[in-house]
Amino acid sequence: MTFTAHIFKKISDLAASGGVRFVAIQRRDYPMSSPIPPVELSTLAEGTDEEKAAYLRARGIEIATFIDRFLQENQLPPPDKHGAGGGFAVVGWSLGCVFALAALANLDALDDAAQARFSRHMRSLVLLDAPHSALGMPGAPQTWTPFRDDSIPLALRAPFFNNWISAYFAHGDLGARGLDAIEYIVPAPTRAPSIYNMDSAEHAANIYNDTVWASDAPLLANCSTQLHATYQKVVFDKTLRERLPKMRICALVADAAASFSLVAMLKMREDDEAHGGKNIEIRVVKGRNHFMHWDDPETTLRAILDTMV
Repeated sequence: MTFTAHIFKKISDLAASGGVRFVAIQRRDYPMSSPIPPVELSTLAEGTDEEKAAYLRARGIEIATFIDRFLQENQLPPPDKHGAGGGFAVVGWSLGCVFALAALANLDALDDAAQARFSRHMRSLVLLDAPHSALGMPGAPQTWTPFRDDSIPLALRAPFFNNWISAYFAHGDLGARGLDAIEYIVPAPTRAPSIYNMDSAEHAANIYNDTVWASDAPLLANCSTQLHATYQKVVFDKTLRERLPKMRICALVADAAASFSLVAMLKMREDDEAHGGKNIEIRVVKGRNHFMHWDDPETTLRAILDTMV
């Protein structure tokens, strides 16, 4: 939300050193990508549950189709028998986790050959600092966001959010205190927000606020049922997991990020235990914030590559 695919430039530039290629997809409604037709946007606010599910399914099919075409056009090999090369991972960051999950939840819309390519090639799904809202989960009672603070003028909420979400937060012992250990509002002074590590050109390339009220906020506010069903299907549906036998699912959680991903982490742990365990691996990336791929691209790339081993 509010950040473009350019936010991955640093990690993309480093990827070759790790023997991989990092491809960042610009989502619909963002610059240089296709707009979402008004009739589809109206579905987010006024559609039936079935229409909202169809909207999410359409976005997932778009991403899955792109991945399959990319595999074919670049003749990417499947993983070798030693696991040292080949194959791919799908990474969703922040709100982008919605679309990474939707792509995999709707593989059945692709033809049999495409599904077979996913089955052979896919190594891992990485949920990079996924917020609870992207997984269709309710927030904690203490959850705060600039977008819902009526004391902030509407036109200033997105710019405020960009500064706030890129800050660092000091949380307590989540194991002992759970939701009460999370800092929900006030950033820590330990490190400058990531947005201050961008020059004017990077700031212009990285940030785009125009989609917030048109598509992103309505999706999160009105489609939580569909988002949660998508998350549940990808992570816990045995039939889907059998179609992707090589796929590991890993949530990388920054322990100095804003509250959203930490709330999600606690709930994902509960969900995994309720489904017998070992469906999703949760790894905490210490000392990093929601923009770990911008402030610490080497650490983030290594963490992503480790999920593919």
